[in-house]
Amino acid sequence: PDSGSVGRPRAIGYLSQAPALADTFGADADVREVLVSASPTAPLASDLHDAERRMADTTGEALDAAIRSYGELEEQYRDAGGYAVEARAASVLHGLGLGQVGLERKIAGLSSGERTRLEMARVLVGGADLLLLDEPTNHLDADGTRWLMQFLERSEAGVFLVSHDLRLLDHSISRVYELDGQTHAVSEFKGSYSAYLEWSEQSKRLQQRTRKRQLADLKRLRSTADRFRHGSEKIARRSKVLDRRAERMRSEVVDAPTGSKALGLYFKPADRTGRVALRVRGLAMSYGDNQILRNVSFELERGQRLAVIGVNGAGKSTLLNLVAGLGRAAAGSIELGHNVTLGRFTHEFQADAARLSAYEHLAPLVAGGEGAIRGALAQLLFGTDHAFRPIETLSAGERARLGIAKLMLERRNLLLLDEPNSNLDTQTRAWVLDALEAYGAPVVAVSHDREFVAGLKPDHVLLMPDETFEPFEPRHLERVEPS
Repeated sequence: PDSGSVGRPRAIGYLSQAPALADTFGADADVREVLVSASPTAPLASDLHDAERRMADTTGEALDAAIRSYGELEEQYRDAGGYAVEARAASVLHGLGLGQVGLERKIAGLSSGERTRLEMARVLVGGADLLLLDEPTNHLDADGTRWLMQFLERSEAGVFLVSHDLRLLDHSISRVYELDGQTHAVSEFKGSYSAYLEWSEQSKRLQQRTRKRQLADLKRLRSTADRFRHGSEKIARRSKVLDRRAERMRSEVVDAPTGSKALGLYFKPADRTGRVALRVRGLAMSYGDNQILRNVSFELERGQRLAVIGVNGAGKSTLLNLVAGLGRAAAGSIELGHNVTLGRFTHEFQADAARLSAYEHLAPLVAGGEGAIRGALAQLLFGTDHAFRPIETLSAGERARLGIAKLMLERRNLLLLDEPNSNLDTQTRAWVLDALEAYGAPVVAVSHDREFVAGLKPDHVLLMPDETFEPFEPRHLERVEPS
């Protein structure tokens, strides 16, 4: 920090928005290694694995010595609670929807969502005194979110979290800190998030009434001073006294409540597609022995929207990747309709793109030179400081906003959206839904957010892992996020 100090407890568990497990542990690391790494028994676990390798690589008397060494280490590991840590880790994995992922599974074979949940499991298993959780529900389905709320309620650790998930905020917190994006000041409220919203609204109304009264008093005082100003010398001196009093009063007028700035960028017109925009028939996909998709079939017409909903690991992102041409299906076919151009939203930027600035990322898509590019960035609420920073240094919410903006500027007429609402604040989610409704292009959207799916107003729903395609009805929202 530029100033100030931070007092930290002994052990902190930190979950970032974009964990990089492969960079930290290496692609050959397995799930067990990741999970126990945050535990006090991690050094013993490492020694135990080394002893296992020595037993496998030695013979004769050396093998006898290796076995004795392993036995001693195993006893220490058991006495230190190492096996209890593994049991707790397996329980946490199950709660976060990773029950099908074995402890021996290599992290290189996990999806980005699975890696994020594995990183969360590692943080929760570690026994920290303080948990710092940055958007912990981004890759959780309804069951995982519910489990996390119950875990945090039982946890003896302090919990400091950033989230846009209103259910989590209402259930799992007892204090709210609001960071004002314009004044950079922090205000504190003790209580639930819903209570905070009510208090905040009341405070704004009181602030507005107080300001209105102060301005009215100031106007009357200045009017009186003006009347005295042209009288006798004695009366004119009184006007100067009133001027000084008015100046003090002006400095004490409370500021008007600041509202959030509106996002102003929207989808550009695109070419019209044929009647059928996308046709998928008998799609199947496996990763080794793990069958992800079995027989997915659906047809999406011009202007229609499809919501893909279901539990984690059901193959939703895999389906979008196959439609986007990323990977080859084991069976089935994907046909794009006449004049269709695909646009895909994902939270991940390729390494080369991540080193570019937001300005450089959008420049090829914006006609009109530097002024037009800066104007587009301003509509996305990117000031000069953020517009020229590398994308990899931006927050997850800023990167998501930039990815959606790129999609808007590309003029695609079939949109594939993978969790577009993750990492976005409430205002930006509403902006995305408004933009999609005004655009009218066919959309295939994967989401775990009940409000987002309802706001999307889909024509059809694809239920996973059932692979059932049918007209959307309000009852389907129960599959997104049970009440």
